Amino acid sequence: MLNISIQNEKIKLEKGKFIIIDALYVNIIKDFLTNPSLNNSLSIIKIKQEIFPYTDTPFGTYEFKNDFDLSIENIKKIRYENKTQLTDRCVAIDSGLMLFIKYDIFIKFIHLFDYNKLIEKEPLDYEYWNSITELFRKTQLGLILSSGINYNFDFDGGGVYYINV
Repeated sequence: MLNISIQNEKIKLEKGKFIIIDALYVNIIKDFLTNPSLNNSLSIIKIKQEIFPYTDTPFGTYEFKNDFDLSIENIKKIRYENKTQLTDRCVAIDSGLMLFIKYDIFIKFIHLFDYNKLIEKEPLDYEYWNSITELFRKTQLGLILSSGINYNFDFDGGGVYYINV
C-alpha cells in the first residue's frame, strides 16, 4: 500500500498528530536544515518563524482521535480572510501535492524526502515514494494529489485549505 491518492482514493492515517504540508515546502525546509550553522537543531515550532517568516500557514497540524480513512472530500478550501478561525489547521498549498506526516517523524522524513524525485514521473514516481515510506509505518504518511480545477472538490490545487473531519 503506497497510501497515495491520485484519483480521489482514500488514504489511511493512524491515530495521532500530523503535519499537513505542501510537498514542495518539504524541500525548502530540507535545504534550510542542511545549513551547517544550524546543527540540525531547528524545532518544528521554529520552522514557521525561521524558514517561512512571510507565510502564515506554510503547514498545518491535525490530530486524528482514531485511525482514519481520509478522502479528498475532507479537504476544504478556506478564504484567506477567514483562516484565523482555523489557523493551526490551515495549510497553504502551491503544488497541488498535500503531504500528511506523523508529527514525531517529521524531521526524519524531511531529511529523506526529495520533491524533485517524487515528480520525476507522471503523475508521481511511485517507486521513489515507496522507498521512502517503507522506512515508516504506511499509516504515518499519506499523499493526496489535487484533481485539478475541473472537478467538484475544494482541493483543486493552489490555495489555503483545512481538514474537515
